[in-house]
Amino acid sequence: MGGERQINEALLRSIASQWGTHQSQYFDRIDVFPAGKEDRVIGYFAEDHYPDLVTTTRIELRIRVNGDLNLEYVERWDGADWRCRWDRHENPHNTYEHFHVPPSIRTDDAVDVEYHDPPFGVIEVAFEFVEDRVGALWDEPRYPDEDDFSWEYGPDIRQG
Repeated sequence: MGGERQINEALLRSIASQWGTHQSQYFDRIDVFPAGKEDRVIGYFAEDHYPDLVTTTRIELRIRVNGDLNLEYVERWDGADWRCRWDRHENPHNTYEHFHVPPSIRTDDAVDVEYHDPPFGVIEVAFEFVEDRVGALWDEPRYPDEDDFSWEYGPDIRQG
């Protein structure tokens, strides 16, 4: 990979190490540049943090040397995925910083947002989101197709 598409390998390795050291209670496993997704770090959340209806959860992080990033959160529900993504990259559909709201990642559902202190501010926002989401799942587990996202998880980062 060259130029602006180059992965920030050193930073991704450092973040993976921090997740493994300082946030190990959240993760069952952390994969660094796994086969098929060699451009990212994937953290698989501990299964006992979620109700049984949620079969697996993960967070995938990709950071490029130019500051672009994608951070995706995925819950697997008996054959369906509930997902969202925090993005920083040039695109024709939104501003440089945007968020793809759950339950699926679609261009039409992306909203313009404002992150602070990327990439660490983006990671912090995502972990606040996940923490709130997990609490809500324990209070009232809902299948992905029943969700109508209304900013009930984590901080509201919309521009404006």
